[in-house]
Amino acid sequence: MSYTLWFFTDENSDDPAEYVREGEFSTLEDAEDCLANIGSKWFFYPHATITDSTGAEVVTYFAEP
Repeated sequence: MSYTLWFFTDENSDDPAEYVREGEFSTLEDAEDCLANIGSKWFFYPHATITDSTGAEVVTYFAEP
């Protein structure tokens, strides 16, 4: 099974969230490691979610307000 890391913003509640794909990883740990070491690269997409190879959400992280 593979895992995909996505960053997203839900800034405007009237519009659907915007997602940007960061990458695909062979393990959940690799995806989480990438997320932990991303720095400020995705400042405008402050939240993240990891999906599995079926597209199902595995875990979602929301930035602190």
